[in-house]
Amino acid sequence: LLNWMILRLKDDIMQKNQFHSKLLTGYLNMNLAGAQGNAALKDAVMALKWVQTEISKFGGDPSLVTIVGDSSGSDMVSMLYYSPMSKGLFSRAVSQSGSSLSDTAFLPSTANLGLKMAEALDCPIDSPQSAVSCLREVDSVTLAEKQKIFKGVKGAENPFLPTIEQDLGEEVFSPDYPIKMMETTGDVPYLMGFTDGEGLMFLKDPETNPDQFEKIQEDFIPYLPVYMLENEQPEV
Repeated sequence: LLNWMILRLKDDIMQKNQFHSKLLTGYLNMNLAGAQGNAALKDAVMALKWVQTEISKFGGDPSLVTIVGDSSGSDMVSMLYYSPMSKGLFSRAVSQSGSSLSDTAFLPSTANLGLKMAEALDCPIDSPQSAVSCLREVDSVTLAEKQKIFKGVKGAENPFLPTIEQDLGEEVFSPDYPIKMMETTGDVPYLMGFTDGEGLMFLKDPETNPDQFEKIQEDFIPYLPVYMLENEQPEV
């Protein structure tokens, strides 16, 4: 989903929700004009520009914009915080359970992965241009299904991530690694932390074993290796 927005007013806070694409359509970088990468992040910048020009009409204050994200949304907030493209579009930031500094949140490039995706969809791969032209003709449902055969960093479901962009005549969101972009970050207040119950998403089969969380709460060490997804051995 790209730029689907929800506006609501609660306790004097004007909230705008934005959902972003985690598919190839959001992050494919083939080092080409028109396929330069980070499209989902540039959509977020466009949404923030909209907030700056329009939010006052809904009772909001464009000088008091706070961006908030959780998990992959937190990675996005982190990228927005460091990017030169989003400078001046918000005055505060909050990241919960995610950072673009993580090795699972950023890649140098997705060009090779894009060609593999094109090949899996029977698209020509003799050149990046022909691969991109073909991929643009594939519907989003097919893209989402085919993307499942590729795993991301450390087995993550989403293989397509923010990347470094070349200067190809278009505005660049990410000219370097996030840790390098930090060097030119401004003084906007930034709160980082983790959400309550963070590890629940990594428990095995919570539907068939609903009491595992209570057991872990009562006595953490014996149950952790048994119930966690990445370690099925009973020993620590």
